[in-house]
Amino acid sequence: MKINRLIKSEIYDAFKKSNNYYEVFKNPSQSEIDLIWKQDNCIRGVIDKNGDKYIWDGYVIDHFHVNSFLENKVPTNYFRFVYDGKWMFDLAYLGADISREEFKKILENNLNFLDKIGDINAEMSAFGFSNGERGILYITLNDFLNKELVEAGRLKKANLPILQNYYDISDYDLIDIGIKNINVSDIIGLGDGRVDEYNDDWSPKNPNDARWLRLYEGYKNGDKIDPIPLTETPDGKFFPSSDGNHRVSVVKTLNLSNVPAKITKMVHKDKNVNSSWEEYAKEKIEKLNKMSQEYQSMFPKFNELLDKSFDDVKFKKEYKEFKRKMDELGNKIGDLDRELQDEEKKFKNEKLLVNSRLIKSEFYDGYKDKYDSYYEIFKNPTSSEIESARKKETFKSIRGIIEDDGTMYVWGGSLLHDENPKINRNAFRFSVDYRRWFFDAHYNYSFNEIINLIIKYESKLSQIRNLNDTPIEIYYTTDSVGHEGKTFYSIDDLKKQELLQTSRLAKNKEYDPFGVHVNPISFLYPGYYPEELEEDNFKEDEENE
Repeated sequence: MKINRLIKSEIYDAFKKSNNYYEVFKNPSQSEIDLIWKQDNCIRGVIDKNGDKYIWDGYVIDHFHVNSFLENKVPTNYFRFVYDGKWMFDLAYLGADISREEFKKILENNLNFLDKIGDINAEMSAFGFSNGERGILYITLNDFLNKELVEAGRLKKANLPILQNYYDISDYDLIDIGIKNINVSDIIGLGDGRVDEYNDDWSPKNPNDARWLRLYEGYKNGDKIDPIPLTETPDGKFFPSSDGNHRVSVVKTLNLSNVPAKITKMVHKDKNVNSSWEEYAKEKIEKLNKMSQEYQSMFPKFNELLDKSFDDVKFKKEYKEFKRKMDELGNKIGDLDRELQDEEKKFKNEKLLVNSRLIKSEFYDGYKDKYDSYYEIFKNPTSSEIESARKKETFKSIRGIIEDDGTMYVWGGSLLHDENPKINRNAFRFSVDYRRWFFDAHYNYSFNEIINLIIKYESKLSQIRNLNDTPIEIYYTTDSVGHEGKTFYSIDDLKKQELLQTSRLAKNKEYDPFGVHVNPISFLYPGYYPEELEEDNFKEDEENE
């Protein structure tokens, strides 16, 4: 056999399993690759750091167990691949430490070899990159390397955004809103893992994509569009997840104005809701953790029995019985995990829909001022209504009030509180733009009362803008001196001040709530904070201590 090889390779080692003999080839010839492929239509292999290649029948044994049968160890701790009509590159575990960029270089350097193994235009997946870099899904190996795209003069990578460009999803809970029509123009990106399949004009990089062409012809001829699964961001924009990208691409290409969508809303995680859920499901969560730990503890014995069963028939029965018990436990874990996920989703949906007022709000009234500018006034607004009011403003500003019963009204910030005849001007007032929060007590509330109201209505105000993002300014309280006010750098800073002042009052010490003074010029010119004033503020704080 060796005499007939066109390219001399090397039988690296071989192993016997289930009375069959299997070879492991090092730097294989094309005929040896074909031989492996014909056995079970699956090839596993490794490319080591020196560039040497190893392959064997991938259906018979995986990367994790192949060295249990060999005297000469295969270096499975580096670049591992499987080809069975599709490509999979598993870089996790076994000591591999390969970044996404290094992975690409290894592919480029070994493309000719991989082309001998299988179709480089087949779909690929890759995961386990170092530094937690995201994996690669639903793209061909060749497209990932951009070989044909670059030769055609097209962009290497689409610049369409993904949700993760704007938000850390771990900070949010996702709740179901239901199905509604949305403007296609509000869909501004594609799903992570799918965006590289599309050009910047939303068209597919693969012009022969059968599913895309079928949807395109159907929608163009009036076929019904099934609701597209979309995630709605806090600013009212939409992204598809792993599903829906084809449909988004088609409706964008056809310039449709609106489409039905199944909306999942991003809502800032509520510590109280999460704590309530953990308490509510405490017994089931503890049971799941205990079962998972038991399952993990079974792996050493499972691997031991697996290895013994290859060498000695008498261990096969014990191995099969142990595997049956493991599978049974694994199924129970899966069932309980799915049950908990469904319950958690339902539980948080009910809580967050109420707490965040995601139910349809109420359009309260409208007002046209003396300059013929029309302002919509919203009662208990949704995020999209807040965004609607904000969009019309040069500085993206919002004004509003909160009544004693907690009812909130908002409108575009160009209309001052005292110029708005539709609201109770004596209520708790606020305004916010991209520079700062401003709370005007209009001499109806004391400094302490305003602080308590801000803290009380933090969750409502956070629907408009996070109170930790910008400074908070307070003016015109009943106990202020002239027009002096005070600035806090965040809601957390304000809460510390509230605790400090409570402590001082409890000790019956003389306390000046305006220990830090701010010139109201910062209200007329947002973002203006004189340095010398800041130094005086710190000195006064130290003296008050």
